[in-house]
Amino acid sequence: MGERMRALDWRFTALGPLEKWPQSLRSAVSICLGSRFPMVVLWGPQLIMIYNDDYAPLLGDKHPWALGRSIKEVWSEIADVITPLMEGVMKTGEATWIPDGFLALERRGTSEETYFSYSFGPVLGPMDDYYIAEGSHLRLFDKLGSHRISHEGASGMHFAVWAPNAKRVSVVGPFNDWDGRRHSMRLRQDTGIWEIFVPDVGEGQPYKYEIVGAQGVRLPLKADPVAFRSELRPATASVTASPVHHEWGDDAHRAFWSKADHRRQPMSCLDSASARPSMRCAFYGPPESSRPKQRSRIRSRRSL
Repeated sequence: MGERMRALDWRFTALGPLEKWPQSLRSAVSICLGSRFPMVVLWGPQLIMIYNDDYAPLLGDKHPWALGRSIKEVWSEIADVITPLMEGVMKTGEATWIPDGFLALERRGTSEETYFSYSFGPVLGPMDDYYIAEGSHLRLFDKLGSHRISHEGASGMHFAVWAPNAKRVSVVGPFNDWDGRRHSMRLRQDTGIWEIFVPDVGEGQPYKYEIVGAQGVRLPLKADPVAFRSELRPATASVTASPVHHEWGDDAHRAFWSKADHRRQPMSCLDSASARPSMRCAFYGPPESSRPKQRSRIRSRRSL
């Protein structure tokens, strides 16, 4: 699909030439093309379609004609059903969640009864991709692992793990009967991070990652390397946990230093025996007469 996109003359579409696409669109398309599950990006008020290889079979004989066209034109037979849903998301920013929604599609010359579930979008954004790829992201602990969040109107757990060479990654646990087919994760192509938001998963749930390696072999289940909590041995699963909220007890200390004159407060520093006299710091401790005599390790030039 990547080659087909590069071959298409986007100047004659509503999106314009590739080199003028905004970074947000480039990031969304990168996620879409890197996914091994059917995905489509609907961009702009016209809802222009960009989809991946796994979405193409769903189009039937409408592929590749549908690439770069409005979803209202491509799926005209169900436009009255899906257009209000898509426009509602564009206007309010609130997600749509419809499990097993019925749609009568015409994709092979006849009408077919189909059922689709509309799922949640990615949690990580293009700036996360940029800083992670650059190696300068300062809050990876907030992005990787499992985190209890509210996303697109629902509460649940966001899972993210770095596995750049994997062919497939799924999160498994009691919430899906440890079945890796039920919560396959989305690959962020630019960073090698896999992520998924799973609604209605709370704290205290054991989980692991099911990974299919580069050779197509399913590996043993893996614990989360960035988990905030784990099971007690001999069990080895990671456990979903709430964010850690530390209660600081330094109110009096902070109140004092907010009013104190730093220049007139005593300080302590190391009085090194090997330091030159002109470089010594003041020593706040016993009087000079009560301290033991210390020999200097620095010899004069005359003795060298």
